[in-house]
Amino acid sequence: MSATMDIQSLGQLFPKTPPVLKIPGRTFPVDVLHLEDVEDLLGSTMPWSSAAPRDGAATLQPAAMNYEVLADFVTKLADGTLQGADASWPTHGAILVFMPGAGEISRLINALARRSSAFKALPLHGALSGEQQRRCFETFQVRKVIVATNVAETSVTLPDVTIVIDTCRERRLTREHGHSSLAPALLERFCAKDSLQQRRGRAGRVQKGVCFRLVPRKAYDKLPEATAAEIEALPLETLVLQVRAAGYAPEAFLAKAPTPPEAWQVRQAELELRQIGALKQEEESGAPAELLTALGRHLVALPCDVRVGRLLVLGAFLGVASAACSIAGWLSVRSPMPKAWQPDQETLRDTLRAKALRGGGGKSDHCFWVAIMDAFMAAKSRKAFCNDLGLSLERMVEAELCRTQLLRGLRSLGFQRDADGNAGDWHIVRAAVVAGLYPQVVSVERPTPKFAESLAGAIQIESDAREVRYWLSEDGGRARAFLHPSSLLFKESSYSCPYIIFSEKTIQQQNNPEHPTKLVLTGCSEAS
Repeated sequence: MSATMDIQSLGQLFPKTPPVLKIPGRTFPVDVLHLEDVEDLLGSTMPWSSAAPRDGAATLQPAAMNYEVLADFVTKLADGTLQGADASWPTHGAILVFMPGAGEISRLINALARRSSAFKALPLHGALSGEQQRRCFETFQVRKVIVATNVAETSVTLPDVTIVIDTCRERRLTREHGHSSLAPALLERFCAKDSLQQRRGRAGRVQKGVCFRLVPRKAYDKLPEATAAEIEALPLETLVLQVRAAGYAPEAFLAKAPTPPEAWQVRQAELELRQIGALKQEEESGAPAELLTALGRHLVALPCDVRVGRLLVLGAFLGVASAACSIAGWLSVRSPMPKAWQPDQETLRDTLRAKALRGGGGKSDHCFWVAIMDAFMAAKSRKAFCNDLGLSLERMVEAELCRTQLLRGLRSLGFQRDADGNAGDWHIVRAAVVAGLYPQVVSVERPTPKFAESLAGAIQIESDAREVRYWLSEDGGRARAFLHPSSLLFKESSYSCPYIIFSEKTIQQQNNPEHPTKLVLTGCSEAS
């Protein structure tokens, strides 16, 4: 996502066109080359689109990347062995490679590691801990190659980059996915020109740089000028509820936005608000009107998503307000618990889970989050605690700040006495999660029992987690869903309840021509 403001769109919000001041940035010039130039340098072709390369009339859909060819190009640039390289291209400074996701970053770094030790290849994406991200700012005896997602476009500024290799791809949320679910999909797409301009500028901060765009010139000219607004893909329930609370009709009010959402999206948001009990439909002056319920008035006052807010309110009613706020704080930030990158971190997580979740909290991501937050706040050295478990200290601090803010919000609503009367009871915590997140439920389809002969007779064989199927009811039918690998239930094969509650659903791409997308659930708990 680019940090560049759309001046024309912003100017339309004023009664009269305001004056525009242009202040030129103090950056060095950056030479831009495209896919044709890279292929000429390498003497080989590089796939870029699902259609034939250099076909200006092709639909711009990213093709599978050739990591070996890309790794060859990066290696030759880094060690100075690229034939035909211009003498003016920088021979010092970091090389920044933009990739669409963490999986692609890992594959490219593995390919680079097999080729040369003349440079240091480092990953940079949002799922890494702060300690891992800070390595990208260190200096090394050899040249540094940073392989990053679009976090290096605007969120993180790397000060020593002189060469940018841009695959011109990103993963972003969109509703244009063709799946039966209304959930937004995290799909790989080509970037808009404003994002590519932002990426190019990363090469000109310290000296004259060069940017290699791995799409043909004709294809670049056909890319959209600006990145689509997030309002087109993100859930609208919280915004629609706030508009209703202010006394406006959401569909007419949001139609005046610079990039208004589709009318059906606004109506769908109101339907969702009725389902969770925040709105009710009554007759006013002979016409149906949407009015806020008591729950809806509480949700408007809480600084969080409406579903998370309902979890807070019901958690306070059930006497587990602090636990509900810990869950809400965790859901309000990017997950502080990335994949463990050391074996002992996974072991310590399992130990904490077994010790803290006795008595009903074992098969629940939400209860585990509460246990981690309680242990984090009680730790003498929070930094050491996060390092031991492989947690992000910055995100844990951010989640705790959200937790504190939401607790204050509950107190301002009048939840004072007995709001934590059942603290520590995992069954009540799970009940609050189920009540708060309903109807975000999937059914569990257990595999057919299998038996093996033994001296004592037939004994049942424990089923494998891969044999368990999960089904989400949608529009009178059902769609198969998959648990995210970060969930505690991902490897679970035994359930006492045939239903699972989840926090979020997204649609992800997969390398399967027959089923190009799949529905993925995060933040799961057994609904019992």
